[in-house]
Amino acid sequence: MKLSFYPGCSLEGMANDYCESIYAVFKDLGIDLVEIEDWSCCGATAAHSLSEVISVILPARNLAAAEQMGLDFHELN
Repeated sequence: MKLSFYPGCSLEGMANDYCESIYAVFKDLGIDLVEIEDWSCCGATAAHSLSEVISVILPARNLAAAEQMGLDFHELN
């Protein structure tokens, strides 16, 4: 089984060890996590305070990218 995966900025940066653990656990479960291509920051940190529209558009863009991959998707952030 392949599952599209959105690591988000935190897992790519300061929580890299946690990200590696996620990949290892899912591998043991027989699930191949495929990182969403060209994902963008979801804006959770600041976008909601700057623009309601951007706070909706950023995560929607990632969901659309996951959908285009043709796999199931699940956001972890």
